[in-house]
Amino acid sequence: MTQPLTQNLQLVLLKFQLHQPGNDWITALEIPYDAFPHYSSKPRAWLDYLGYALTGSDGVLSLSSETTDCRNACDLDLPVSPGEVYFFHTSGSVAFIDPHVVTTPSTHSSCSSFLDDDFRRTLIQRDGRCVFTLSKEDSCEASHLLYIRRLTQIRSGGQLDINSIDDPRNGLLIDVGTHARRKYGKVAFIPTPIRSLTSSDVAGAADTAPDSYRLTLHSFTKNARCWRLSVHGYEAQLRLPLPDNWPPEIIFTALYAGWAIKAWGPPGFAELLGKTTDNLYYPDGLYKRDADIGEEELRQRRKEAQDKRRTARREARRQRGELHETKFDAMDAILALWTLNNQPAWERAKEAAKVEAKQRSTEKVTEWLNGQ
Repeated sequence: MTQPLTQNLQLVLLKFQLHQPGNDWITALEIPYDAFPHYSSKPRAWLDYLGYALTGSDGVLSLSSETTDCRNACDLDLPVSPGEVYFFHTSGSVAFIDPHVVTTPSTHSSCSSFLDDDFRRTLIQRDGRCVFTLSKEDSCEASHLLYIRRLTQIRSGGQLDINSIDDPRNGLLIDVGTHARRKYGKVAFIPTPIRSLTSSDVAGAADTAPDSYRLTLHSFTKNARCWRLSVHGYEAQLRLPLPDNWPPEIIFTALYAGWAIKAWGPPGFAELLGKTTDNLYYPDGLYKRDADIGEEELRQRRKEAQDKRRTARREARRQRGELHETKFDAMDAILALWTLNNQPAWERAKEAAKVEAKQRSTEKVTEWLNGQ
């Protein structure tokens, strides 16, 4: 019996040039065909955005690998078909995404600065609550978006330079559940309108005004069940107009490209891309650390900061009446003081009694044996 065709195995490939010797086209993303409806109602326009996000360059999306111009660009309003191969022809300057952007710890000169509560306080003042679920601040984490290095300066052509991991433009206030999914579940955010995508082109946002600003949470997963269980597709509830220290598009786009590579990049692609970008983003070496503290102390400081935030959240809940303290009466206090002052002496007395009982038993046995 013929087995039904499984669309999960049908791939749409996005390719672009890495300007390696030979100028060959390299497969950058292999996206399951049935994933497209979960991201955009205009899949070709979404692929065009991914090409821009990966290359940091304007360009043309085409079904042809031949040198192209706007006349050969594919119609971005048309759907995709299983097995199609799309080519992103870059134009102008190119700044490929750092493939380590979501995996490598910051080498900022004070990398322990992310333990500073000023970052959290600033995000609370700016965002108020979780921007997606509206959870209260004591149930939220100040989530860093990127591991900042030279990325913003290079990809903006020197127009923007965010060089501190604790810059509020590099963070969002999100609830602890979403934060955990962002850390382990390949979660990123897409701002619209952007390039060929309007805000109504994002999946599930058909009623949104095309030109209104929208920030949508996307989960990168190969399991369709995870889309249903996660906060995939949530729209941020934003305070408008956006404040000056709101994360710029370049931050969101870099994060989006980084997780796209993690989710759909073919084996070996990230390593190949790194050969092109590592010298650009890490002139002193990828794994060089310029922090002035060791890893063990860094872990300890991180734990202390987490404990401090947990205590603060608990205190906030107590003040709101969500936690009830146990009340002690006078007799409880007397018993507690007696136990505190007399417990050690009581333990010593019990131990002495055991020794005495054992000694008496030994003496009785000895007397019995001598009498035999």
